[in-house]
Amino acid sequence: MNVKKSFNSFVGSSVMDMAIRVKEVGEFQFFCRFFTG
Repeated sequence: MNVKKSFNSFVGSSVMDMAIRVKEVGEFQFFCRFFTG
């Protein structure tokens, strides 16, 4: 039970990091598109 809980929290944090990374990359691409016109 404890292993499953830690595994779920690990997967959740990984998904969170991935979402934050995707958001940062999306904003970066938006700025590049904005500056290149």
